[in-house]
Amino acid sequence: ALLIATSPLIILVPTVIGQIDIMPTFFAFLAFVLLKDNPQRWRWSALSLGLAICAKTFPIILLPAFLCELSSKKRMVGFIFLAILPAIMLMSVAALICPTPKAVFTNVISFKGWVSGAWGFGGLFWMLTSFFEHVVNIPVAKQLMGTLWEWHKDHGRWLFFLHMGIGIVFIFRRTSFLQRIIYTYLGFYVFTNYCG
Repeated sequence: ALLIATSPLIILVPTVIGQIDIMPTFFAFLAFVLLKDNPQRWRWSALSLGLAICAKTFPIILLPAFLCELSSKKRMVGFIFLAILPAIMLMSVAALICPTPKAVFTNVISFKGWVSGAWGFGGLFWMLTSFFEHVVNIPVAKQLMGTLWEWHKDHGRWLFFLHMGIGIVFIFRRTSFLQRIIYTYLGFYVFTNYCG
């Protein structure tokens, strides 16, 4: 753990490039450990997940994985409330600074940053489009991959929602907590693009 924590790459990415994904990842992992280690600490787990959501909005996709770990509907509702409470408080403070509350909400939900990337199926289609254009020069294949890239860029999030629906209905109750989190992240990185 010490080698990872002191790795130049781990230090370089958030400080120089400005990618802060390590912060929500830390708080989401802490939430996992708190709930897995002792289910009675579900409140602290929810607040930790809430801090992850405050840092970046993508950890909200982990809510179904966490909720399956709780024993009662009352705890599930309490967990959701505590998990979104830090974000609501942060947006309330931001509303005092920004001109309108709608501007705050729109900025938080739709912000995508200045530098974006491609991953999962979208990244594969994007890479193959460039390959068929610049390396082997096959116009039909380039056009097909370009069409798939555009379709996936516009509709990939719906594949993720379908993936999550299948997981919640058919898979989540039969798998471990860690497997649910891996399933969620795997679906996010395979099916989405420009969503987080």
